[in-house]
Amino acid sequence: MVSTPPRFLIHCVGSGGDVLPFIAIATALQARGAEVTLATSVWFEAEVRAAGIPMLPLGTREDYLAALSDPMLWHPLHGVRVLWSHVLRHLRGSLDALSPYLRDPDTTLVGSTLALAVRVAAERGHARTVTVHLSPACLPSASDWPGGPGLDALGWLPLPLRRLALRVVDAAADRIVAPPWNELRHTLGLPPVRRVLSQWLHSPCAVIAAFPAWFAAAQPDWPEQAQQAAFPRRSAVAADVLDPALGHALDPALGHALDPALDAALDLFLRSGSPPVVITAGTGMTHARAFFTRALEATAQAGCRALVLTAFPEQLPQPLSADVQWFRHAPFDRLLPRAAAIMHHGGIGTLASAFAAGIPQLIAPNAVDQFDNAKRAQRLGVARRLPTRRRANWADDVRWAREDQQARKRAGALAVQMAADGDGAVQIAELLLQTAAAPPGVALQFMPGRSANPATRA
Repeated sequence: MVSTPPRFLIHCVGSGGDVLPFIAIATALQARGAEVTLATSVWFEAEVRAAGIPMLPLGTREDYLAALSDPMLWHPLHGVRVLWSHVLRHLRGSLDALSPYLRDPDTTLVGSTLALAVRVAAERGHARTVTVHLSPACLPSASDWPGGPGLDALGWLPLPLRRLALRVVDAAADRIVAPPWNELRHTLGLPPVRRVLSQWLHSPCAVIAAFPAWFAAAQPDWPEQAQQAAFPRRSAVAADVLDPALGHALDPALGHALDPALDAALDLFLRSGSPPVVITAGTGMTHARAFFTRALEATAQAGCRALVLTAFPEQLPQPLSADVQWFRHAPFDRLLPRAAAIMHHGGIGTLASAFAAGIPQLIAPNAVDQFDNAKRAQRLGVARRLPTRRRANWADDVRWAREDQQARKRAGALAVQMAADGDGAVQIAELLLQTAAAPPGVALQFMPGRSANPATRA
């Protein structure tokens, strides 16, 4: 009798930093003989198809751009409400498109934090569902107090008061997200829920924290079914580098051998001078003109070259100087080890890539998990959070990132740690295969040395 391979549907919601790790996980599952379908925005169709993953494209490119174009999406306080409204707006379409998979008991359903269709399937009786959280902010803990607007000042409180404060924060979040969600749930025939972001989002079958313990250790108030793995990161491929554009033409007579995994103009720029500071606001940011302007002013004052990455070049100040080059995208695994430092928004994927490259980071968070990510990177001694005061001078921070030997030494040690951690995508794939093989409804078993320690649980 020939056994059938395990089947997985991976549904991920968000921008490039939210989707690319799931492409890596899907690739690892395929390499282990599983049948995998990835359901995400049609915006990422080229990347998913290039990886050889069968795809279920959702929505339209116009839907995706409309969400990114909403300036309130990036507001420190209102971003969660706006993001939630965009997710709910497209939930019915996702439920309809995914229906054949959601009804199949032999398909293991894997969802990112905001993949509500997978979580709804669990409520409707699907026995094998897994939530994968890419950042610690998705698992708020009183024991490991999160960072964020209005939260930082409460971290000094004793643990009992932090627990109380977290319930207050939870109730405030419910006032934002629960009413529209429960209204939609009523039309789906589902009962109302509370503690939506802190409790309901986690699959009752299995939760995977896709970040290592040295970045955010498992806590006693995490869900009992939570597991932990290393950062899942997509390997660099040559096709990741798109068109170079602005800036001066490079002299082909430099005679340097090209890096075959990098665009020729990008490789030549890297070889034509001192290591640049890489500047990015994330793959989905369309409102970063002020950030790019300040970052480029700072690198110019600090006397260093800069390499800017954005898919939306209309945000850049013009003209760019001869020491600045713009590219739409570049594979971080190839680029960042050749950079002096990186200035960015605090996205978890960018953060992990900078850890792996062993370079200091300067972080200007905008919304959602970025504040907590920045806090953790700063606590590790490899990053500074850029001041947002209008007159603050970021040039001193650029000099710190380039010249502080302690920060560079700590960054190098983290690169060694990242290499020792192994491939998070492979670890997560193994956990998912455990879920698929287990009897329906049985939670994951802990993976010694990789997972959260059950002895620490309350």
